[in-house]
Amino acid sequence: MLSDLEENINQLGVRSYGVSLTTLEEVFMKVGADHDNEISKMYNQNNNENGVSNEAIKVTVETPNNLSTNYLSGFPLIINQFIAMVLKKFFSTLRNWYLLILQIALPVALLIITVLSARGYVPKSTFPSLKISLDPYNEPVTLIAGITNHPYYETYRNNVGNDHQLLNVSDIATEMIRLTTDSPPNVKRHYIVGASFNDTTATAWFNGDPYHASPLSLSLVLNTFYKQKFHENHSVTFINHPLPLSLDLQLDNLQFNLMGFQIAVELGYGMAFVASFYILFYIRERVSKAKHLQFVSGVNVVVFWGTSFLCDMVTYLLTMIAVLITFAALQEDGFKTPDELGKSAR
Repeated sequence: MLSDLEENINQLGVRSYGVSLTTLEEVFMKVGADHDNEISKMYNQNNNENGVSNEAIKVTVETPNNLSTNYLSGFPLIINQFIAMVLKKFFSTLRNWYLLILQIALPVALLIITVLSARGYVPKSTFPSLKISLDPYNEPVTLIAGITNHPYYETYRNNVGNDHQLLNVSDIATEMIRLTTDSPPNVKRHYIVGASFNDTTATAWFNGDPYHASPLSLSLVLNTFYKQKFHENHSVTFINHPLPLSLDLQLDNLQFNLMGFQIAVELGYGMAFVASFYILFYIRERVSKAKHLQFVSGVNVVVFWGTSFLCDMVTYLLTMIAVLITFAALQEDGFKTPDELGKSAR
């Protein structure tokens, strides 16, 4: 229709046109006017049929002189507004009961998880001892050079074992230079130790990049001498005992193991979510213009915000009571007796 109107605008003699959206108020006024017209037509028709003239009918309403309206003011008005605001918060909380349950359950759940996880944590005073062997390394390759018929040569091969790769080379230094030139990362990851034997000397070779390579290389050569001297069934086990923890690590470990520190972090994290739930109601009132309507209707600002504060404090007390009951049920050190719970509540 609009496209046809645009094409024939000159023939129709139309200079301009527009389209507007009818408001809801105009719709009701139009419906009311049409309804009044229908009633007027029916009234005139009935009067014509009955022979009654269409003269105006006057109706006189007498108002009693003693009729008066009483309005609240002063302190009774404040009390009435206070009761209305409390009922508003009560019914709103009743409708959104799941938010109240979440406000109470979230800190309690986080508290339980924190305490139970902290109970299962065992602080480390030191690290376990480490046995020096080729097993912890990823596919290690051991180089061996020297006189193949030397007695220490075969004993060293047995020490390395069949589970790890062993390569015979003519010169370890030349071979390592070649391998490092071709692929340095491969040498760093896999070529850990080596050994060379001659008539008078046994040399232990090791890669300087991997951890514990030097004691591992020395242990293999010394075990070769030990087994060759005594018996094949005898061996020496090399173990690396860790140094004591430094003072900084001990303090960090102690801080992590402090139950009060963990509980403080958990409660701060949980109450941050709880605080966000309180603002949802006021955002909803602002968006729906309900707060503006209340102020326009005459609600006192102090009564409005004071009632909101008191109602929020009641729900906050419910959350704190649930947290204190959880503390008492867990019976954690420092949160057992009423005095200790009173300190934590403060």
